[in-house]
Amino acid sequence: MMQNIKVEIKADALSKISKASPAFAIAELIWNALDADATKVEISIAKGETRIEEVIIKDNGKGFSYDNAPSLFKSLGGSWKKNSSATPVYARFLHGKEGRGRFKALAIGAYANWDVRFEGKDKSEFFHISASADMMTNFTLSDLAEYTEENYGVEIIITELSNPAYWENLNELRDSLIQIFATYLNNYSNVEIIVDNIPLKISDIILNQTDEHLGEFNVDGKLHSFNIEVIEWDKIQTREYYLCNENGIPLSKFTFKGVKGVGEFSFTVFIKSKCISDMNSSGDLDLVFQSGQLEEVFEKLRTFLKDYFIKRTIASSKSIIDKWKQDDIYPFSEDTEEKVDIAERQMFDILALNINSLMKSFAESPNEIKSFQFRMLRQTIEKSPKDLIKIIDEVIKLPRQKQIELAELLENNDLSSIISMSKLVSDRLKFIYGLEEIIFCKDKRKHFKERSQLHKILADNTWFFGEEFNLTVNDQSLTQVLRAHRKLIGNNTLIDDDAVKRLDGSTGIVDLMLSRDIGKNYINEREHLIVELKAPKLIIREKEISQIKSYADAVCKDPKFRGSNTKWTFILISTDVDDHVESERNQEGRKYGIIRENKIQNLGHMTIWVKTWSDIFSECKHRMKYIKESLEYNIDVADGIKYLKNKYSAYLDGVVE
Repeated sequence: MMQNIKVEIKADALSKISKASPAFAIAELIWNALDADATKVEISIAKGETRIEEVIIKDNGKGFSYDNAPSLFKSLGGSWKKNSSATPVYARFLHGKEGRGRFKALAIGAYANWDVRFEGKDKSEFFHISASADMMTNFTLSDLAEYTEENYGVEIIITELSNPAYWENLNELRDSLIQIFATYLNNYSNVEIIVDNIPLKISDIILNQTDEHLGEFNVDGKLHSFNIEVIEWDKIQTREYYLCNENGIPLSKFTFKGVKGVGEFSFTVFIKSKCISDMNSSGDLDLVFQSGQLEEVFEKLRTFLKDYFIKRTIASSKSIIDKWKQDDIYPFSEDTEEKVDIAERQMFDILALNINSLMKSFAESPNEIKSFQFRMLRQTIEKSPKDLIKIIDEVIKLPRQKQIELAELLENNDLSSIISMSKLVSDRLKFIYGLEEIIFCKDKRKHFKERSQLHKILADNTWFFGEEFNLTVNDQSLTQVLRAHRKLIGNNTLIDDDAVKRLDGSTGIVDLMLSRDIGKNYINEREHLIVELKAPKLIIREKEISQIKSYADAVCKDPKFRGSNTKWTFILISTDVDDHVESERNQEGRKYGIIRENKIQNLGHMTIWVKTWSDIFSECKHRMKYIKESLEYNIDVADGIKYLKNKYSAYLDGVVE
């Protein structure tokens, strides 16, 4: 006698569960077959006179027993898989444990019929279950019948198709199923999925496959591990993204924007984690983008894919680059592990490969011309990476699509930013190590007789005294005020653009004063940096402290600055200080090195620092330490001396060889 199975789920909830694209709905039914230990699943269609009338999914799995049928269909969570981790016969990993997959049949058509053949106690048995989209809360279960053959499994026949036109050409379905089942079919070679008599052959169309650890991420207060698998395809054109359980089984397809620079690659991305499986079980997976729970994961994914496709672009043209190396025209001679050098080389490879493919005249030019142009290209990358797109576009006249692809590769992968920023960092590190050697090395310091040389070098590098002093300009009115009060610190002190005086012993020890105006956001705000460099042998004592305090008071209170909101920073520098000054530098409630800090009525704020050269260099190295380690720099004194010699040769004649 036929019996009715009443589904214990509200109709609106069941309607939502049963919705899916044709490909995803078919995939869910295939998963059910595979979870029942099927080794062969066939999808076929039945044509009527004018259109496709039936979709059939047939498997050779173990099916399910008649006694279990009511519990499997009447509610969610009734699946036998809930308390299992693997299939009973072949111990393959399971796809779902919520019992939702069977409802997806009604996303394909209005009517679905399950013909189930299973092994009973001592004989083969058969029954069928039927359902309709307009009565989703009711399934009809037939009587149990004996079955004479031993080919067990389930055959699902779906009629009154929702989208008959979709089934006219099964290539789209085939391509989608290849992506969804790629990981599974790679793991289990004895499994066959056949679409319209054509088996899915994964290995024939995989160009490249990468599986890596993406990272550990905090999701809802707990740390979860995420992996990423990228499969590149040969004969299908697609770019799709899936959220998967820890075994790589797709649970949800998602749209991912912002990944640029992928060129012509066809690929599928699988994000794998038990966290995703848990979210699917709790019903939160569909809301993951609205909730922002995986925002950090997606940001890391975006970064990973940018880097991945840069490397793949270069790797796909490795033979061309190898030929350039063989011809000795490739402008990089040695392998490197430094991030900056790697970024420069990646940018060069991308550009050179594009030039080679788009400019026939370049590809056919003699090696001498290529070598020269490659070296010019490398120089441009090192000096001005952000101008590359404009330069190349003007020379090559790139097609519009190539302009977009190249811009995405160079700009959105942060290569130009890495190179520009790291060039700045590299130069600063070299400056620090080189200047430190000159200041503290007796052999070099004895030739460094005109401290106006040091003044000129430091005037161009005010970041040396603190990052807040990075952007500064010379200010003539400030210089005039400094000169007007010169007698308070000694009439023989040189201030900014004073004529250079040589330290020959007859004129006494000359101090140097460097002043800079620091740009502010508002017109009534000003900030000044004044640095006094004392003679190297001079130890700062009470006399120098009194001088700088008196001088600072006079300068700050000068009528030219009355009524302005000005911040004054005075820094007194020498090689050493005496014990009294050291105690002043180490006062409770102040940063180490500050000897005075106070607000001047109607005039702004004043801070006076006393620092040794050791203090300055230690602070600089500390500020740069994290960046240096992050970029894996290996800069030493020799690099620093070479940098200073190249950039400031006019001031270092005779100081460095």
